Amino acid sequence: MRRMGRFQASLAIVIMLLMAGAMAGCLKDDDDNGNGNGDDEVMANAGPDIYGKVGKAVSFNGSASSGTIETYWWDVDKGNASAELTKDLIGKDVENTYSQPGVYTVTLTVEGKGDLNSTDTLTAYIDLVTNHTSSLSITTFNQTYEYSVKPEIEKILLTLTYPSTTGGIAAIPVNLDMEVWTGDSTLVTTTFGQVRDQEDTQTEELNVAPGQIIDNGGFRVIVRWAEPPPPLADLEFTLDVGLYYHMV
Repeated sequence: MRRMGRFQASLAIVIMLLMAGAMAGCLKDDDDNGNGNGDDEVMANAGPDIYGKVGKAVSFNGSASSGTIETYWWDVDKGNASAELTKDLIGKDVENTYSQPGVYTVTLTVEGKGDLNSTDTLTAYIDLVTNHTSSLSITTFNQTYEYSVKPEIEKILLTLTYPSTTGGIAAIPVNLDMEVWTGDSTLVTTTFGQVRDQEDTQTEELNVAPGQIIDNGGFRVIVRWAEPPPPLADLEFTLDVGLYYHMV
């Protein structure tokens, strides 16, 4: 019985040592993202979240990463990014230009000696801010613009600007309406009834609630004459469109 007691005690000590070693290993993995130890440890740091616009290059910088790093790999969520991007970007400092607005997950992987590596992610919020300049006439009664949106959209802002009169010397007062539609026949909101500025340039704005737009995946903007257009009169207007994926 005494021998058995010693054996059991020795076995308990061995089990405790094994468990302590396993726990130490787990703690080390949590600390360094499970990749590397000691002098060869590498730690990825993708930097803060990025805010940008469609068509404008945004920069990613991995200089805050640590350790003996041999390669920096960036996955810029190319599944949703520009069609021109066919592979991950390589380098400590890289740029990417998005062709579609939305929220993108960007992952940095740093590689060290052997198979040591570490990853970190950031979020890129890419807005669409654009404008259209066109005109209405007796033959062009309205102009239509279509946009798709992703569920993460935070704000939709539309601004219509146009002269208050047309017709040259014989100036004729004019009034345009801006309408937002989803589907084939659902009117979401309109500038109809907005008070005119009584200035040489009229400015009308719609801050569109995203809810119904998200449900339909997008919307149409129609710019039209609010009243029958004057004969032979052309009126130039500017429509500014802002699709924001972060609160502004």
